[in-house]
Amino acid sequence: TVDHNHKKISKDVSFPSLFVEYSWGETIGMTIGVEHIPGSHTIGSGSRTDNATDHDGKTDDAGTRTAKAEVSNITTVYFEPGLFANDMFGIYAKVGGTHLKVKTIETLPSSTYGNKNIWGGMYGIGIKAVSPMGIFVKLEGTHTEFATLKFSSGGSGGNSVKAKPEYDSVRLAIGYNF
Repeated sequence: TVDHNHKKISKDVSFPSLFVEYSWGETIGMTIGVEHIPGSHTIGSGSRTDNATDHDGKTDDAGTRTAKAEVSNITTVYFEPGLFANDMFGIYAKVGGTHLKVKTIETLPSSTYGNKNIWGGMYGIGIKAVSPMGIFVKLEGTHTEFATLKFSSGGSGGNSVKAKPEYDSVRLAIGYNF
């Protein structure tokens, strides 16, 4: 028999990131940049206990099954066109592409799912303030969406998992203009 299970996972996390960017222009400003989020981060986990018995009353598929997914190597390349009221304050749009690695970690009797590298599109909006000393502060909101991932199990399980990763973020960035 086919068994379909659905689950939506949502969680709030705080994490640091590193970024480097190059900006030019005055009233109409442009910025290109790269951001990297170090480390690996769990995006979902779960477990279930099976107590399957066959027609003879013998237990043939029993135990606790666990699975989780981690993301790592999260890197975004972005472009920020902006409008600046003066040398110190402006608003900007943000678009870019994000790459990451999805690693599956499972304890299943007859299945493994493997890992994948994926790209996603990102867009958002923000405000930027720059001090006369070159220190800047940015506050932005972005949304990143990835293509649907499909993992098929290796082994005798014949199972598959589909996921549609996406995330929303609100960021406060502090930097220095050289």
